[in-house]
Amino acid sequence: MIEYHHLYLSNGEPTYKKIIRGIEKCLENDIIVRIRVNVDISNFDEGNRLQDNLQERFSKYSDFLEFEMSPLMGASDAEKNHLISEMHRSVIDCTPEEKIRKNHLFPTMSPTCTVPN
Repeated sequence: MIEYHHLYLSNGEPTYKKIIRGIEKCLENDIIVRIRVNVDISNFDEGNRLQDNLQERFSKYSDFLEFEMSPLMGASDAEKNHLISEMHRSVIDCTPEEKIRKNHLFPTMSPTCTVPN
């Protein structure tokens, strides 16, 4: 398992494992989980890999798992626009099934952003 989250609990334990356990418990109980990933241009690819890994790991719960990518709060408008462009580019060569899966990312990037199906 790849450790994506870099924060630690007060006892020094990484939070990623605890978050994964919480996601798993919610999904096992048919609770919808939306995972938000804050990105900038330096970690956008890592955010995509995280989404792919989690969707593979929790594939039997796909109806209850959603993803949201959002630019970091301090990002400039130019950086945000660049990230939105990268998101669109990342979907161009996807299969129809992958496009549906990745479409969960777009609505939160820009209120005017639409993705053709």
